[in-house]
Amino acid sequence: ENLSNNLERELEMVKLVKAINETDNWVVITDPSGIIEYANTTVQEITGYSKDEVIGENPSLFKSDKHNNKFYDNIWQTIKSGEVFNDVIINKKKNGDYFYSEQTITPIKDHNGEIINYISVGRDITQNEKLRRKIEYISNYDILFCLPNRKFIRNKIDNLIEVNSDAK
Repeated sequence: ENLSNNLERELEMVKLVKAINETDNWVVITDPSGIIEYANTTVQEITGYSKDEVIGENPSLFKSDKHNNKFYDNIWQTIKSGEVFNDVIINKKKNGDYFYSEQTITPIKDHNGEIINYISVGRDITQNEKLRRKIEYISNYDILFCLPNRKFIRNKIDNLIEVNSDAK
């Protein structure tokens, strides 16, 4: 009876770990001080760092120069107080490239309400950012001649008129 329960639980765990590993989202689990204890295979696919290079490190490994310290302080204040943090973070890959990650960092508490882990789940939205820029370009430029189109020029003129009327 007990043996089959244990076996069932173990199979559940195997399924869970497989699911976490196979997901498109990056999953990083840290201890309360922020040291990485677990990283799924997606972390390697997105960042170029192997699991061995990541485990035992601090998530600042992925830190880019695109956010100020206040931004990171805010993350820590939020999660240390037991709240969930959610925002887009610009991180850096091993090769130095930037990637946009929609991050959710969740504090995990034990039965006493003490934080024992943080789970960071991220979605690489770099493609979305590239698409957004492409859409913006397409809407403002003539694709054939790579020249600003009527909409772009009209906006520029409107802005100039606005600036000049503000100056008076």
